[in-house]
Amino acid sequence: MRVSVDNMVFCLRFVFFCLFFSVLSCEAFCADLLLDPGHSPKKPGTTSCSGIPEYQFNDQLVQTIVRFLGERHLGCDVTRRPQEDLGLKERGAKARGHKWFLSIHHDAVQPVYLERINGQLCSRKARGYSLFVSQKNPHFETSLLYARVLGELLISMGFQPSTHHGEAIQGENRPLLDARLGIYQYDNLVVLKTSEAPAVLLEAAVIVHPDEERLARHPGFQKAIAEAVAQTLRFVQNHSF
Repeated sequence: MRVSVDNMVFCLRFVFFCLFFSVLSCEAFCADLLLDPGHSPKKPGTTSCSGIPEYQFNDQLVQTIVRFLGERHLGCDVTRRPQEDLGLKERGAKARGHKWFLSIHHDAVQPVYLERINGQLCSRKARGYSLFVSQKNPHFETSLLYARVLGELLISMGFQPSTHHGEAIQGENRPLLDARLGIYQYDNLVVLKTSEAPAVLLEAAVIVHPDEERLARHPGFQKAIAEAVAQTLRFVQNHSF
């Protein structure tokens, strides 16, 4: 009976150690950047002009960024694996212990601007990237700073920001914090406001636009985004608050 009790005590101590270590391990060993591929198979996001669900674009771009960072010895973590589903609040919670949370998405337009092009719902209304931050994030000012750095890099690489999220129409009318860099304030975006790290959401391209969709699928486009993320990450590592 004494042996059984001793074994039980040992097991309890071991479990406690594992739980304690798991709490500390993220802060001690997490990469500085947490990448979040937006949406998932169960919640696929928008649909591109050719009928491809958004989450597949997000997964592909994140995989490109991960490889690009790895080749430059810049590590990162990812909120979910391809084909894995994950809730919005769970994504934000995973940011604990990281210096920067970046959620990757691809954009659409309001339904009023959609039309049938080759049998698919598409639009030539808007194109370009957009950046979002939330004032409800506990690190709003730092989030905005990181968005500005990323925006400056994208502009320097020839990307153009989209302005359609600032239109005075239903579903948009977002406060435009920096028109030149395409930075919007969107306070109730769950992944941004619940993130425990400075958080930015990037809409990389408007995939309901036929030309933008082709661009978003091009390896050169994805590599350029990855380069901008890599340079922003270096800034984050050197200027963390």
